[in-house]
Amino acid sequence: MRQFLIILLLISFSSRLAAQKKDTAFKPGFIMHLKLHNGMATNFKSTSLDPYVSGIQLVPQYTLVMGKLRRGIIADAFYTGKKFQAAFGPALSIK
Repeated sequence: MRQFLIILLLISFSSRLAAQKKDTAFKPGFIMHLKLHNGMATNFKSTSLDPYVSGIQLVPQYTLVMGKLRRGIIADAFYTGKKFQAAFGPALSIK
């Protein structure tokens, strides 16, 4: 039984290592990510209902260093506490 578990672990890790070798670099030029998100915001201490949070994120990025570094901005619009709000800021992706 122990040998079977060792073989099973080796097989599972070998597939992960092979997948990492095939990992591609950042593509050159401009890319755009769009992300929808939702859920609940809580402080884990309140006995009242937790507010619902929903939003959309737009993340345009441009490759600075081929295969290593991308830079851009994050623009976020979200709904929470019966109000629409927005946020934005810098984004840096390192590989």
